[in-house]
Amino acid sequence: MRSSSDEPSALGSVKRSLHSDLLHAFLKERETLRKAGWVVSDQESPAWWDDLESPHEIAIAAVLVQLNSWEKVKEAVVYLRERGLADLRALSGLSVERIDSLISGINFHRSKAERLKRLAELYLEKGDELFKQYETLRSVKGIGEETARAITLFAGNVMTVPPSDYLSRVLSRVLGVKLTKEEASKEVLRALGSLFELKLFYAGITTVGKLFCKPRPRCEKCIIRAYCKYADEALRVGGEAPAGVAGGQSS
Repeated sequence: MRSSSDEPSALGSVKRSLHSDLLHAFLKERETLRKAGWVVSDQESPAWWDDLESPHEIAIAAVLVQLNSWEKVKEAVVYLRERGLADLRALSGLSVERIDSLISGINFHRSKAERLKRLAELYLEKGDELFKQYETLRSVKGIGEETARAITLFAGNVMTVPPSDYLSRVLSRVLGVKLTKEEASKEVLRALGSLFELKLFYAGITTVGKLFCKPRPRCEKCIIRAYCKYADEALRVGGEAPAGVAGGQSS
């Protein structure tokens, strides 16, 4: 597999038709996306995240989901919602200990409670602008680049692409060009022109990575196999593609 440094723009060299084809495939397979926790919605709707109901819920879920299953996180957010606490304004009035007790089913709940408390305090200072402020979100201990950009994209409706292992792995295999997370993120942002497209593309690629494009991929079942160089090679030879074509195996 070639390195992305071998050419000036790995994704930029690919025709717009590929991105259109992938977006079309994701729209066609919206029920598959739903199985992975994504709901194709209006471009500024919080419902993209498995029918969550507000930017506050997205921000809370983004903090909780690190090192936790989505099912546990959704359950925790609904639990908070039922008590009128799935809102950073409400959480700001609670102690870390109280927040901790409310999310006790989450792995690393104490550190997550501290993160949510700090996020809630920042919300009191910044208001809804917090969801758009990447650097402010990154200032919270434990909130990394991917989480901060996920919040700004899905809660703040900022044109950005969270860098992720799924994004790197799937696009590297589709294109036959090895991309880092950062390279994949930047190139997708260059290639797509609307908030809806960015959210759909990210949701679709994440779904593919979660359900099909694993370290040991399931190409025969993948919803974008028709557009993937790795899948074409793997299915053509009747098994896994050669190691040089695979790439991203440890992502």
